[in-house]
Amino acid sequence: MYVLLLLLLLLLLLFLLTLHFINKYYLFLFAEQIPSGIQLEAWKTQHVYRLYFNTSLSHPDDAAKELHIHAAKLIVFKMAVRPENLKDKFTVDKTIRVNIYQILSFKSNSDYKRKLIDSKMVSVESTGWETFDIKHAVQEWVDSPENNIGIEIVSDSQNLDDVLDIAMSEPRKRNIVALTNATDYGNSTLPVLRFYTEERSILKRVKRDEGQEDCTIKDGEKKCCRYPIKISFREIGWDNWIIAPADYNGYYCAGSCPYTHKMANTFSAIKALLHMRNPSMVPSPCCYATRLRPFTILHYDENNRYTFSDYPDLIVDQCRCG
Repeated sequence: MYVLLLLLLLLLLLFLLTLHFINKYYLFLFAEQIPSGIQLEAWKTQHVYRLYFNTSLSHPDDAAKELHIHAAKLIVFKMAVRPENLKDKFTVDKTIRVNIYQILSFKSNSDYKRKLIDSKMVSVESTGWETFDIKHAVQEWVDSPENNIGIEIVSDSQNLDDVLDIAMSEPRKRNIVALTNATDYGNSTLPVLRFYTEERSILKRVKRDEGQEDCTIKDGEKKCCRYPIKISFREIGWDNWIIAPADYNGYYCAGSCPYTHKMANTFSAIKALLHMRNPSMVPSPCCYATRLRPFTILHYDENNRYTFSDYPDLIVDQCRCG
């Protein structure tokens, strides 16, 4: 009786595990030469490594679902540095800082934009694999493949040619493998992108996009984002009653709203779906201020006396698509 009950419990556990992992995959990609449309001569540079992973994946057939990245790790093979190649100031703790940047736009070595996505101290005395977290970059590449221009590996303190063993697979050759063992890369020392995906409802993205990230014009960001803007009370004609301050940073919202990007609420997700199915009847979500906050000013009151007041809705606190 107990044996039968134990078998039933094991079968139930196996069934639940199957349900949990259905449509979930561990995948890994080897680095390729360069992104499409960029010349190899412009891409290569001394002492800096640029890597590109083709993350174009098949999206769910169900338009109400998306491909969600649970985790994404960049894994590179590190070599011990010979003592004669170490810079003097790093001979004490034998560590260097390695920075990982997401490339946002690229025209040449002197004309490109990037943002820092991970950074860590790395020992130069040992040989082995080093792992970096690039989940948010991979999610953006999966959502918008046209934004995938690769990553850049940099150290301000040491020539990386002495530290990292970076090699590429054949140009334009796709290398994607489903892993049964998430830490087994065979005998290869190629840079690896290991990521864990699942299909899930796009309605869950509303909570995932709650974080606020500001942008600047120099970032080259095209999607919905909050931007700083200096608002002068004199320029808008309010200086005749506002004493101080003379100006303030009010922020504004701008950018496009591609499918599932920064949705303001559940209805925004529904609107995005309706627009995909019938764009002539339902407009695309637009970028707007979903939360504002007050700002304290010194001004004249109705009796022409100085007074402080918190004026509502003067500062954009959050931008979303809806």
